[in-house]
Amino acid sequence: MNMLPAPDTAPTVRTCGILERVSLPLFLFAGSLTSLLIVASATLLPRLTRIEADGSLSSIDQLRIRRSQLTAHVHTQVQRREMLLLPLQDAIYDALKAARAGEGDLSLLQRKILAQAASLTSVPDAIHLDRSAYRADQKLLVLEGDVRHVGPHCMTLLAAFVDQLTKLPEIADIPNPVFTREDDPATGPHSPFSLTLHLR
Repeated sequence: MNMLPAPDTAPTVRTCGILERVSLPLFLFAGSLTSLLIVASATLLPRLTRIEADGSLSSIDQLRIRRSQLTAHVHTQVQRREMLLLPLQDAIYDALKAARAGEGDLSLLQRKILAQAASLTSVPDAIHLDRSAYRADQKLLVLEGDVRHVGPHCMTLLAAFVDQLTKLPEIADIPNPVFTREDDPATGPHSPFSLTLHLR
């Protein structure tokens, strides 16, 4: 009768002993490495991964926030631009353009007024216009200025100027023009005026 040999337990004992001896250093190494990585990611990596943008160093997180802010700003600006451009295609804008065209060319009328002023006398800038104000809702044009450098004939020249203006087809009426003459030591006799022109 053959007897089987008893299994050898020596390798198992040796393996358990090795694991017992190695487990503590492995655990300490893994713990140290994990702690080192945590400390490095909290302190060292943010310094090493900073990028210069817009003249200052920024971290990755700051750049992400900055990018989202810039994206939102660009989106807002695009919306504002569209609000300025899209009304050009609106029917209300076309109606306003038609109403503006129906009012006539104000700059053409102003050129006619200046031409009438220059045609009445050979003295340059004798009828001087200081200011003009247009009131579209009342169809009024207010002219303020002064007749000067023509001596005592300044009131006569102002009356001729008003008479010429009433003949323009764009002007319906000039109610109650006031004619005055004042003496100034520097410019001599002059006639300041403020005329309200009712337009057609």
